[in-house]
Amino acid sequence: MLNKDSKIKDESGKILSFETWQALLSTNEYGLKEAEKEKGSLILYKYSEEEKEKIKAFMSRETPKDGSPTASPFFKNGESLASFKANDIKGNSYELSTLKGKVVVLNFWFVGCAPCRQEIPELNEIVEKYREHTDVVFLAIALDGKEAIQKMIKKLPFDYNLIYDGKEIAADQYGVRMYPTHVVLDKEGKVNFHTSGYSPVTIEWLEKKIGELVD
Repeated sequence: MLNKDSKIKDESGKILSFETWQALLSTNEYGLKEAEKEKGSLILYKYSEEEKEKIKAFMSRETPKDGSPTASPFFKNGESLASFKANDIKGNSYELSTLKGKVVVLNFWFVGCAPCRQEIPELNEIVEKYREHTDVVFLAIALDGKEAIQKMIKKLPFDYNLIYDGKEIAADQYGVRMYPTHVVLDKEGKVNFHTSGYSPVTIEWLEKKIGELVD
């Protein structure tokens, strides 16, 4: 969880003061990524022009007329996602390409994300509703390591299959820069629904879209 004691470095490796990195993050021109050679350490970096355009478009978006939460800038309905391999905190292995024939519900998040944590109890209710449906798979891809997730769920249980160290999947592979981000894949592995950020109607539409895809 980010706070005054968090050790944030710039891209040259210099440790930044709390006031400095907070001010830079507030400009919406900088983001955080995990250091490649120092696991668990965060690097403040400047968004590329492409990333800034995506975020600018997202921030200036109009609310959809059907009342659904606004689509994320990172995915497109109808596209097939590149596969990934990952393990969850219980030791189970997943490969996206092998999940065709199932409805796959993805949640990109991190422990220090307040809106991510806020919606977890409602996400757990959806998991419970589809617990007997073997054709629905819930995967929560976290930026955090296994220990951080295990510590959090002692106080706030999260019933998705919890994938740890997911930065390479979320940020590097799919370009996700806003959290939480939700994606629902149909049984052909194509994006059917996606949204980023907190919305009071996110859970309602997430459940609606899953229901439409389940036989």
